[in-house]
Amino acid sequence: MKSSKIIAVIIAIVVAIWIGSSFIAPPPNDAEDEQQVAEQIEEEKPLVKVRVREITAEEFPDTILLTGRSQASRSVVVKAEVRAPRA
Repeated sequence: MKSSKIIAVIIAIVVAIWIGSSFIAPPPNDAEDEQQVAEQIEEEKPLVKVRVREITAEEFPDTILLTGRSQASRSVVVKAEVRAPRA
């Protein structure tokens, strides 16, 4: 097999083991521990101060008209070559 196919198979096996590990050995679910952690977090965080301001929608123009002058950064001379008819 090509190396890319081997790598894809290895990745698929690793992902399957990773996902399947939660079915084989589910993590312990202690409601008391979760509640204690939540209480500790609430005690540590001070209340957040918020500023509130009422605003209303305003109309803005869809286009902006600008006028001005620009200056060329280069100058070029173009000459035409024309064949003259032979007499």
